[in-house]
Amino acid sequence: MSTNEGCTLSSKASERRSNWAMSMSPVFSAPSPGKVRPSGFDRNALRAFRIAHVGGGYIANIEFDMAPGEANTIGTPEARPLPTYRDAFLAGATILCEIVTGSPDLPFFLLGDELVVVTVTPRGAPFMLRRPVPTQCA
Repeated sequence: MSTNEGCTLSSKASERRSNWAMSMSPVFSAPSPGKVRPSGFDRNALRAFRIAHVGGGYIANIEFDMAPGEANTIGTPEARPLPTYRDAFLAGATILCEIVTGSPDLPFFLLGDELVVVTVTPRGAPFMLRRPVPTQCA
């Protein structure tokens, strides 16, 4: 892959938030029907979710911890970059959800330029988290 700019969308704090948000979605033990992934490309081996600038657009890549020399990345096609960082983020988030939950359904919804997660706390209180949709490297 040849990229001239990249951005990793995870740190320990954002991984904890992402893990929490993903835990709000149902977890399936098998991938969705018709979806086949290479061996080892599963949620236990996730390493990073990256958005990279390629040519005139952006791509999303999900990286896995794999043995040296083995393929370790899946994502949107480099030959057809998406027009905006936001588009690449949403496409990558869909792939990531497919890996983590077995479903491409995102654990958030879009409200204008915000990502919104709505859930109930363990004590039964409603909870809403709103964050801006990423439009560039943080």
